[in-house]
Amino acid sequence: MYSFVKKVRRLEGLEIERLESWQVRMFEGLEKLRQKYYNQYLLYIQLALFKEKLDLFRGMENVYTDLYFNRDKIEILLEVFFTYATTVIKKCAEIGVDGILFGDDWGSERSLLISPKMWREIFKPWYKRTFEKVHHYGMDVFFHSDGNIREIIPDLIEIGVDVLHPLQPDVMDIKKIVQDFKGKICFLSGLDVRLLSKISTQKVKESIYDEFKLFDYEKGGFIIGATNALLPDIPMENFKVMYRAIDTYKKKRS
Repeated sequence: MYSFVKKVRRLEGLEIERLESWQVRMFEGLEKLRQKYYNQYLLYIQLALFKEKLDLFRGMENVYTDLYFNRDKIEILLEVFFTYATTVIKKCAEIGVDGILFGDDWGSERSLLISPKMWREIFKPWYKRTFEKVHHYGMDVFFHSDGNIREIIPDLIEIGVDVLHPLQPDVMDIKKIVQDFKGKICFLSGLDVRLLSKISTQKVKESIYDEFKLFDYEKGGFIIGATNALLPDIPMENFKVMYRAIDTYKKKRS
C-alpha cells in the first residue's frame, strides 16, 4: 500500500504532453498513410484507455481493491491517463485522422466486471471528457470492449460513442441489442473469430449474409468485421471466401 501511495504522489501534477521517440515515429508513419490514402477513412487504434492502463500499472486484483479503498489515488491515475489521451487525440487531429478506436475490456461472460453504479461514478465521466475531445476535432469515437456490457450500452451512447465493437455473440443477445439500439449507434461486429477456423467455406458465406440481414445493413449503422483479432489458425480459403462474400453482398445492394 505504501509503495502505491508513493508512486501516485510522484504522478500528481504530472502532465504527459510530449510523446516518446517511438510514438513520434509511429505518428510519422500515420502521416504517410494519410498522404497515401488521402480519400479513405483513416482509423487510429488506441487501446488500453483507462481500465486496462490501471490493470497494467497496478495489477487487476489491486485495481479492484483500490476502487474501494484508494479511490482518490485511482482518480489521480485516471487524470494522468486522460492527459496522455488528449495529447494523442490532438496529434491525430493534426494528421487528419477520421476516427479513433479506444479499448477497455469491461465485460465478463455474465456481466460487467464492476457494478454499473461504480462504473458510472468513476469511469463514465472520464470517458465522456475523452470522447468530447475527439468530437471537438471532428473525429468519430469507436469503442471496443469484450464481454457482456449490455448494462452500459445506453451510457456509451449517451457520452458519445459513435461505433461499438464487437458485440460478443456467445455472451449477449445480439438480436435484442440490435432491436433496442439500432439507429442510436453504429455496430462494428459480425464474424465470430472463434468459429472462422472451424467452419466450412459455405458456412462462412452464409454467416456473412446472415449478419448483414441481422443488422439490417441496407439502412446503415453497421460495419461488418470480426469480433476480435483474426487468428493465424483460420484457413486462408476462409479468408478469401469471407472477403468475396462481403464484396458480393454489398455490390448486389448498391
